[in-house]
Amino acid sequence: TPVYDINGGTTSGKTTSAQLAVSMGGTRKKTNGKQSLAGTCSTTVNALYGVLNGNYGYPMLFDEKGRLGAKTDIASMVYAVSDGTDKARMNSSCKVSPPKTWATAVLYTGESALLSSFGKADGLLMRIISFSNVKWTESAKQAHDVEAFSIKYAGLPIEKFATYLHSLKSDYVIKKYKSLVRSLTPNIPLPDSLKERMAKTVAVIMTTAELAEAALNIQFHKKEIRGFVLDNIGSNTPECEAETAFEDIVNKFSQNAGRF
Repeated sequence: TPVYDINGGTTSGKTTSAQLAVSMGGTRKKTNGKQSLAGTCSTTVNALYGVLNGNYGYPMLFDEKGRLGAKTDIASMVYAVSDGTDKARMNSSCKVSPPKTWATAVLYTGESALLSSFGKADGLLMRIISFSNVKWTESAKQAHDVEAFSIKYAGLPIEKFATYLHSLKSDYVIKKYKSLVRSLTPNIPLPDSLKERMAKTVAVIMTTAELAEAALNIQFHKKEIRGFVLDNIGSNTPECEAETAFEDIVNKFSQNAGRF
């Protein structure tokens, strides 16, 4: 489950764009008793896992991640969300309960980046694609138009997309995906040991774009999408171990200021 971290100022259009993303699969707000695919981070992490449980393909949004609270173990949450499984637990009969599972895409929005909350371990870097300080909408009118579109056509794209996917042979999709992984790997702006792993995540985006063109009969600017994603991966990744070490020290100091 890839995790997309959309962070920036309050007028950047990040929530509008994230709500547009989840509207491809369903409603972006609770209406007439219907459950929404978009919620806030005003919840416990266990409740968040409960909302994700059983979701196989519908993107979900958790807005304003600052509401998670200072005591939330965000690193553990990111690992669990991206791995698509909750912790195993014992029930009242001292038997292991089946863990909650999911496989989809999850978006977080907020003013600060998820990665700013903890040390930038390679495992976390591979699980998050951050989009920081992007100007998603150009005006209030454009934001309103995007919002109106996402309400009017909520859920329709994923229905047409799923119907198209069912008409394809799985080998065709897998072959297209693997080809994109090979072509993307050399261009991933990460150390060589991490390139292929991140390429697999980016390849999911680009495979989806190619298949959605045929399914929805529209044309995406795939070259620009690819460049946009790769640029953000590069700009949100530490350039060297020294920079990572420095940020770790600063984070430790800020978390334990009273001891210094």
